[in-house]
Amino acid sequence: MSDALKDLSRALILLPENYHAMILGNLAYVKFLQKEISQSEIDLRKALDYGGQYLYESTLQDIERFPISPDIEFRYLLEKFWKDLNE
Repeated sequence: MSDALKDLSRALILLPENYHAMILGNLAYVKFLQKEISQSEIDLRKALDYGGQYLYESTLQDIERFPISPDIEFRYLLEKFWKDLNE
């Protein structure tokens, strides 16, 4: 497990629940980059459940700020799960 995954997993334990949406979103992204797609999807859905519109919009802003090529696929997942959540 990478240092980022360890740190983010530990943050879920140590930080208050109001931080969990952003932490889970970051976990989802790190796992996505490491090709752990199914685990990434689980964390992204949880992040959107906890963080709602704010997390969705913040993640879109992050993707657009300094995009790298995998961001296109991650954005697709984000938008798909957000649509599913709001149907």
